[in-house]
Amino acid sequence: MPRISQVFPSKHLSAADLNGQEMILTITGADVQGFDDGDKVVLFVEETEKSFVMNKTNCQTVATMYGDDTDEWIGQRITVFSTWVDFQGRQVEAIRVRPKPPRQQKPAPARKAAPPVTQADADMTDSEWEAGRE
Repeated sequence: MPRISQVFPSKHLSAADLNGQEMILTITGADVQGFDDGDKVVLFVEETEKSFVMNKTNCQTVATMYGDDTDEWIGQRITVFSTWVDFQGRQVEAIRVRPKPPRQQKPAPARKAAPPVTQADADMTDSEWEAGRE
């Protein structure tokens, strides 16, 4: 059976899109857009085509991390996760932003290149090569 979310997909990120996992997002832009319940900040991110509509709580969290100017948020990373919250007297799943930036991943150490194989190495028998390793 099809899921309603598949029949009527949203252009905005939802808690269901996270599948119970955290997601690290890199902010590429921000805009203010009007919705039925007022203006909201909408983030655009590298990791998904969907935009992230921010509520006041999430906006304040990101502003605490990166400042009040949304232009300064571009290139910054945030971690989002889903949680249950009270909304109009009922529990609903919502997206929240972790109140600390994600750690930068350290680049993998460079591997040393293997020494070039010489003609003498190529001419060795297996037993001669094994004896050289001891």
